[in-house]
Amino acid sequence: MLVDSFEIKSGIKVHLIQNDIFKTNIACVLLTTPLLKDTVTRKCITSIFIKKWNKKIHYTS
Repeated sequence: MLVDSFEIKSGIKVHLIQNDIFKTNIACVLLTTPLLKDTVTRKCITSIFIKKWNKKIHYTS
């Protein structure tokens, strides 16, 4: 397994994971932002929406 990580900008990190066993690659983008009282609820709801939306997608080859 090969893992390549790099930072695009301050607060934006990308991890690319290649697996030799399976024919899949994984890409992970991490966004880091300050925790502010005004935006914490919006960020929480956004992350929940993205997780649920990704579960509904059916990938085919």
